[in-house]
Amino acid sequence: MYGHGVFVYDPRKAKEKHGSWDGVAKAVSDLDMRHAWIRAHSKDGLWRVQENKALAAALKARGITVFAWGWSDGNSVATDLANVERTLEEFSPDGYVADIEHGVSGANWTVARITQFCMRARELLGGKPFIVSTFGFLPYHKPELMKAAEPHVDAFAPQVYWFWYPKEAMFSQPGATGEYRTNHAADYTRLCIDVWRHVVGKPLIVTGQAYWGEAAGWSQAHAERKIREFIDEFGRYDAIVGLNWWHLAGDGAMSTEMAARIAAAGLDSKFAPSAPADQPAPLPGAPPVRGGRRARAYVRADALNLRSEPGDLPSTVIVALGHHGHRVGLVRREFHVAGGKRVAVEVRDRIYEGHVFGKYLRRPEKPAIEELLRAACAEWFRFQRGNGSEVALPYADYVGEMWQALGVEGRDGTDTQHPWSGAFISWILRKAGYQNFLFSGLHADYIHQAIRRRELAIQGPFWGFRLGEHRPALGDIVCQWRTTRDAQGNPILIDYDYAEDHDSFFSHTDVVVQVNERSVRAIGGNTGQEDFGHGGSVSMKSYRLTEDGVLVAENRLFAVMRNNLR
Repeated sequence: MYGHGVFVYDPRKAKEKHGSWDGVAKAVSDLDMRHAWIRAHSKDGLWRVQENKALAAALKARGITVFAWGWSDGNSVATDLANVERTLEEFSPDGYVADIEHGVSGANWTVARITQFCMRARELLGGKPFIVSTFGFLPYHKPELMKAAEPHVDAFAPQVYWFWYPKEAMFSQPGATGEYRTNHAADYTRLCIDVWRHVVGKPLIVTGQAYWGEAAGWSQAHAERKIREFIDEFGRYDAIVGLNWWHLAGDGAMSTEMAARIAAAGLDSKFAPSAPADQPAPLPGAPPVRGGRRARAYVRADALNLRSEPGDLPSTVIVALGHHGHRVGLVRREFHVAGGKRVAVEVRDRIYEGHVFGKYLRRPEKPAIEELLRAACAEWFRFQRGNGSEVALPYADYVGEMWQALGVEGRDGTDTQHPWSGAFISWILRKAGYQNFLFSGLHADYIHQAIRRRELAIQGPFWGFRLGEHRPALGDIVCQWRTTRDAQGNPILIDYDYAEDHDSFFSHTDVVVQVNERSVRAIGGNTGQEDFGHGGSVSMKSYRLTEDGVLVAENRLFAVMRNNLR
């Protein structure tokens, strides 16, 4: 959903620089970016509506996610919320970013005001992502405001404008526990992440500095050198869910040298699961190729290679395209996912040409689906594809993180009397940015919620269905019953109707990550060598489909939770 992207402050300046709306969108794509945040309103109302609509259409045509952002100053929360509501109605963006900077240009926020604003904005957005953009070094800027906002937002976007930071005085602030150099772009970014993590736990999207001016002596040469410093030395991409830049076009923004440096760095790939260690390393390929419309496709296999000729000989491998959920850029417009043919693909900022089995690539899903698949596959690989045992380090600690996210302290994978498969599902949904979901360590809680919501037509990210009522798709959740007994010790029949009326029964769920003609594959937690026993891991299982494409009523399956964010 996030990954690599850019702010667009002024659509007119962007069009002047790149020649057309599609030229702007192509520039964003060529920078290896998957999202663009366009300025939709100021504190006084909507801004350049027609130009922004044209730009948004061009960006979406190139497969780029479009968020709207706007300035809110807190002096009139009602006015700020009216601007949000009008923005959502006018632009129908994929998400919304609130620029909240207390003390700047008269902005005046309090804990009560930001709570009121964020609660209502969350309601207006429904299931769409809600992000707050604000200062990079949080301790100097009323951190209690962000703490108040946290329950209602999906992520924060610290504006890490490095200038000549950090200064030594910053190293004594709460959360600054690392080793940092002064006047260093990468270290200032690390410092900002650390102090933010002392205050909030929600995901962070770092906004980097691709502009000059504003401060005396901050020249274009200074700004370009700092970007080189950041790209060469920053490595904590596992601590953030995205990186974007302020800003794309305008006086003193995104020079040719900056753009070239950013495009060559392969920054978006930092936020996709890395290829398995046992995959072959890239061999020397063709030099980078400019131009051409880049489409996106995702790997739908445990591993997929680009080859110099059709077949499966090891000597024909040019480059590993990755594994489940890994994104590849398709440069050739005539590429068709359904067949295997010669294609050009973009992998880690290089273009390679070769042959690929097209059946093992799929077209992109909606961002909310892709984020869930990404989170599930990342955990699968973190647990060594089902080989990492819950009772061994570091996997026991990983289980502990899942429990901590639910407010359960002092429990980890060695506490095998506490099944953690429900905590796993809640963990990956939270990592994917889902809202309006009953996060719980018990599957029955959210199975019951999904079924009730469907029966009562209540909005939510999931609705529950009987097996024969819905064909499982990517991002759906399959539900299995476990033996449950009544007070007399007699087994209880767990089915859809029982789960509608009860929220306490033994069960298990997995997330669908691959759909084949006659089967689906799904990832779940506390599974593997022994379900709910010692050695539980994060594993992938297969479930059969009927000729009609619904789940076969076997293996204790009784329901499927449809993902409504598709």
